[in-house]
Amino acid sequence: MGWFVGYDGHFLFDNIGDSYIENKVPYVAFRAMPALMGALTVPTVFLIMWESGYSLPAAVTAAGLVLFDNAHIGQTRLILLDATLVFFMALSVLSYIRFYKFRHEPFGRKWWKWLLLTGVSMSHLYKIRRCLYFLHHWLCGLDRSVGSFGCEPKGWRTVNAEFW
Repeated sequence: MGWFVGYDGHFLFDNIGDSYIENKVPYVAFRAMPALMGALTVPTVFLIMWESGYSLPAAVTAAGLVLFDNAHIGQTRLILLDATLVFFMALSVLSYIRFYKFRHEPFGRKWWKWLLLTGVSMSHLYKIRRCLYFLHHWLCGLDRSVGSFGCEPKGWRTVNAEFW
């Protein structure tokens, strides 16, 4: 993001209260990205609920809860990675739901599209905060009955039983 807006890296964000304007930091662009990601999270949550088979009022309520959440509003106003993280996590879940709907039509055009979008979204998550590990295990928990990912390593139950 910094390279795109011409940030040269001289301002290190070390001291709270240092002037962005005097140091020529493109803070408006830095704030625009989390704001955009936070704004895109709301329709993504709506689509997650809608694609999961919930009713229109339930989908609107879920999107409204995200829209008016104070923490979400705060994260999208600051120069942080949290809004981007939440957006790509929601996009990963939406992409996986769409991919899962095409499980009976493997290797079709839409199957590949949603599989690739799931992978791209998850790779962005990994780049942001390396939270892919947790999302991967959550998605594998959803797909355990199908077993298409092979998420559970051999001997996992044995190791887990020995641990406890």
